[in-house]
Amino acid sequence: MSTMTSNGKTASASENGQRGSEPSRLENFVLAYVQKHQPITPYAVRMMIEKNLSTTFSSSAGSIYPLMRRLEKRGLMKSVASARGKRKHVEYSVTPAGKKAVQDWVRPPYDEGDLWPTDGLRERFHYLNLLSRAEQKAWIESARAELEAGMERLKTLPEPAEGFETHIALVRSNVRRINKARLAWLKEVEDHLDQIRAGD
Repeated sequence: MSTMTSNGKTASASENGQRGSEPSRLENFVLAYVQKHQPITPYAVRMMIEKNLSTTFSSSAGSIYPLMRRLEKRGLMKSVASARGKRKHVEYSVTPAGKKAVQDWVRPPYDEGDLWPTDGLRERFHYLNLLSRAEQKAWIESARAELEAGMERLKTLPEPAEGFETHIALVRSNVRRINKARLAWLKEVEDHLDQIRAGD
């Protein structure tokens, strides 16, 4: 089951760690981010996910805060109460068990979903013929506009610092290449629909 969040991202039960005992994709992602930036607050984790163009995870408070508490109960993270001025908050860091879980996640083997990632546009395309011709055209134009806007946002991001953060440039390169491929695919979809209309 998937849910739509306030920032337009979808989150399935398995992604949010609501099933099974192994860390979910989102739990592993959060664990790794916490290890890299610890100590860190759940709010900072939420903001990272919301601004991250390479994920489709939910950044809602109802997703992240319970998730981090679950990871603490399972011994993968620990928290300490802290205060900045008059404001109190909780900061998290990973435990040795959490560090091992992160290493296990980053290393092979990979899940099938890692190598064949889901694509919301592709999933919806299966049912595009349920819409009218005008709606199909609007679907393509809207998807193209959103992807192009995302490409423009990438250009406005600050350049990553040299050293440890240089991998961010490679992540952004991956996002650009994927979105260029998706834009080219949308053109194929558009041409295909034009051919169908011409044959009517």
